[in-house]
Amino acid sequence: MGCLCLFCASSCNTIRSSMILEKGVEYERQGNYPLALDHYLQAIQINPSYSWAYNNTGNIYNITGLYELAIPFLQKAIALDPNNMKAYGNLGISYTKQKEYEKAAEMYSKALDINPNDADLFCVIGNFYFEIKDFKQAIECYQKFRALNPQNASAYNNIGLAYTELEEYEQAIENLTKSIILNSNNGDVYVNLGTAYRRNQNIIKAKENYQKALNVYKSNSFAYQNLASIYIKQDSLVQAMEILRQATELFPNDAFLYEYIARIHDKQGNYEKSISYLHQSIDINPNSTIPYGNLSYTYIFTKDYEKSEQSALKGLSLDSTQTWIKTNLAAALLFQNRFEEAEAVYSALIDIDDNYAKTCLDDLEKYEKASAIPENQKGNVETIRQLLMIKAEK
Repeated sequence: MGCLCLFCASSCNTIRSSMILEKGVEYERQGNYPLALDHYLQAIQINPSYSWAYNNTGNIYNITGLYELAIPFLQKAIALDPNNMKAYGNLGISYTKQKEYEKAAEMYSKALDINPNDADLFCVIGNFYFEIKDFKQAIECYQKFRALNPQNASAYNNIGLAYTELEEYEQAIENLTKSIILNSNNGDVYVNLGTAYRRNQNIIKAKENYQKALNVYKSNSFAYQNLASIYIKQDSLVQAMEILRQATELFPNDAFLYEYIARIHDKQGNYEKSISYLHQSIDINPNSTIPYGNLSYTYIFTKDYEKSEQSALKGLSLDSTQTWIKTNLAAALLFQNRFEEAEAVYSALIDIDDNYAKTCLDDLEKYEKASAIPENQKGNVETIRQLLMIKAEK
């Protein structure tokens, strides 16, 4: 009798934990992740051997960006059930976001061994290849995802994004257009299509699709940013500022919008205002490299070369791969009468890419027109100019 009671208690716990997990799934579908997580953890507490409860908990941590917390739960899910394909896939996502790409690839491989025909898995693996910039492999996976779900609009969108990165714009436009045919209510896809047209130099179509994105969903920050970017490049600064005014009303905490406003003030020669907006962007997102790089450029026009240098170094400390910032650093050093240091930075930039020579020459011309070059450094500037011209002519 004692054994029977023990069996009944265990069976009841299994049923209870399953019911709680299902309730958690409902909350997850509603986007109520705190309540979903609470139910999944309750399910684990009631039944510590419930693999799916650990998997779903890990999935919530992935969704909310807490990848380090997700990993042990997903590892436990797999330990309890080595055939839990979803747990392998979710663990692959965790490792991908942690940039542990070899571990991620191993998890995806194991998931495919369990089920080589799972459509969602091909989408996840496609995202992995997109993350590591292997866009051809990403397209192959997305195409398998599409073959299993031929009416899935996101499959065509993902393929279109990958083709855009490969600069194969006709195929990108074809797939993104198909995605819109299948689902005309996704503003993000209009933005993606607009970007494919813009990169393919079809500015009219680009603007048309960015506007369609706003017609579908007005609260689309990327559409505002891209429209503003086009108008700024066309020197239609009044239109650009109006778009950004609307955007900042909707998204007062979007740091990128203030960077675009700063660019407009730069073009108008309002450098102090530009600096103010760049600092506003940094206040919102202090770990973003680009505003520091732009600050280093703008400070030169105010002849505050020391702050230009400090801003460039701060930006590079956040992301050393942003070598364009060194074009501003070199100028800041040069104008502070630190010729040898400046020459070394200019030479290193040219070694990386000859195109930097033209960029730096263009910058020197802008500084000259704005009277931003110190009188006592004009001789050194000419020496650097000759060095850059030799490289630019090759």
